[in-house]
Amino acid sequence: MPEKQLMKIIIWDADAQRIARIDRNLRIAMQQLGMRGLVSSMSEPPLIGRMGLIGKTPVLEIGGFYWSLKAGSAISVEECLSLLRKLSGGG
Repeated sequence: MPEKQLMKIIIWDADAQRIARIDRNLRIAMQQLGMRGLVSSMSEPPLIGRMGLIGKTPVLEIGGFYWSLKAGSAISVEECLSLLRKLSGGG
């Protein structure tokens, strides 16, 4: 069986507590889907500003694309599952 590609996800946000919740939710979703990946965060306000993400965070960067659901709200396990399924071609 071929090895699945390791997914790399960056959480862009300046709120440390929200980053921790999203990190946990992403890991739960990946585990439920049998996915492997690296989750990291970028929380430097100047870099968030240069990327044009002020007022849009939290934002997930996956494969060079940026995904945002609700500005100012943590991304739930269910929302992570939905996004990861779509990205993996499973829904």
